Amino acid sequence: MPGDRTAKAATAPVWLPADPRRRTLAAARACYELHGTLATPRHATALGVAVGRWGSG
Repeated sequence: MPGDRTAKAATAPVWLPADPRRRTLAAARACYELHGTLATPRHATALGVAVGRWGSG
């Protein structure tokens, strides 16, 4: 049984804090919490990420 657990852990995806997708998602959440919407101007940024450009494209 312990070998099965090790095999699953070896094949599981690893999410690093520096993953750009997680950074963008965190910025979108921060923008939404601040403004209550993701409809932002193209030049809007949150947490150093251009969420306005990301949301329009």
